[in-house]
Amino acid sequence: MYIYIDLVFVINLVMDTALIWAAGIFLKEDIRFRRILLGGILGALLYVVSLVCLYSHTLLQIPSAIGSMAVSVITAYRPHSFLHLFKLMLAVCVSAFVSAGGFLAVMFMRYNGRGVFEHFSVYTLFIFAAAIFIAVKLTKRFVFAAVRDNRSYHNVKLYLNGKTAEVRALADTGNSLRDISGGNEVIICERRTAEKIMPENIALDGDGVELFRRLSDTELCTRIRLIPFKSLGNENGMLLGIRCDMAEADGIKIPNAVMAVYDGTLDNGGLFRAIINYDTLDGRKQA
Repeated sequence: MYIYIDLVFVINLVMDTALIWAAGIFLKEDIRFRRILLGGILGALLYVVSLVCLYSHTLLQIPSAIGSMAVSVITAYRPHSFLHLFKLMLAVCVSAFVSAGGFLAVMFMRYNGRGVFEHFSVYTLFIFAAAIFIAVKLTKRFVFAAVRDNRSYHNVKLYLNGKTAEVRALADTGNSLRDISGGNEVIICERRTAEKIMPENIALDGDGVELFRRLSDTELCTRIRLIPFKSLGNENGMLLGIRCDMAEADGIKIPNAVMAVYDGTLDNGGLFRAIINYDTLDGRKQA
């Protein structure tokens, strides 16, 4: 039997890209087509290499295929934890299973069960990929409603003294924190995000009050705030706030936004590393 490596590469490239994109849509990931395409290219390339090198070792092809899928997903979405990676790979597998079932059903009915694979072509491949795109666009609302996940995520950039930190944020109507002294918008960020734009000689370990005292004698003394908050189990909490030059959420500019430093993990699954007030985005979009 002849195997055309170039055809195998194209088929895997198109399908890997489509399935990785579909999984990201359903899990509300940060969709960046360049990274998704790069993930598809790497996945297809690794599959071709494993097919050539492990053609006579069927059992080794299974972990090799899983490995190539993991590389594709990591390249496309940069998961923050093993659980996040597992969810993404599971979503890709489910998307592949549903898509393959739909493809076989359509081809079986079209050719009355005869010569299904003999009629497969690159032309059919691209039609199938387009069908996946349309199906995902039409069904994603029903999927979100079924799993009751109406959360909205946004790409946020924070600017401070020439440094930039980029983070994925959850838009939450429950986040009503405000900068008391200036009335500026407050964006809650995990410590690891805040440290990306801090001076190298400043560490952010400790509670809010302790950090405020420590930073009072630094170059950031005119930017620091104490942000009071209430949460379950903490009625009188304090977060350290640092006034940034500007924040940007999906292209929406928020001048003088205050970055509130949270010394912990906001989401165990790694879906977001910051929280922004939903009304802030909604109001600025309408304006």
